[in-house]
Amino acid sequence: PYTSLKDMNGKELGFERGYIWALQIKDSTSSIFRPYDDVTSAIDDLIASHLDGVIVDALVGYRLASGLYRGSLRAAGPPIIPLGIRLIVKKGKNEELVTLFNQGLAELKKSGLYEKVLRYWGLFDVENPKSALSESPTTF
Repeated sequence: PYTSLKDMNGKELGFERGYIWALQIKDSTSSIFRPYDDVTSAIDDLIASHLDGVIVDALVGYRLASGLYRGSLRAAGPPIIPLGIRLIVKKGKNEELVTLFNQGLAELKKSGLYEKVLRYWGLFDVENPKSALSESPTTF
């Protein structure tokens, strides 16, 4: 029944010890945060109903829910913190590269190839997190 972190208020959430994003959101909710030495132990406790949820990177969560634990786990909504792959250049340098990159990205999105590449590599578009739940094609 959970679709967001807000829905998890008062619930017990596991996270991998030292996971920076879990530590940063800890104070924004009344959820109980329980650290684990590894995320697989937290997932085991979730499946055994000792936890109400586990905080993981969105990509890890979507892969677990659509792979090994399909039918047992699901991602409870879009990522809490939108993360993605970024092109980074030195400020004031490589403006031509940034322009070309953005143009190429726009062309990939317009043609539909962008979505196919994301699915092929098991990635997702942070602007459309549900795209991570799509089946991965074997070729594109």
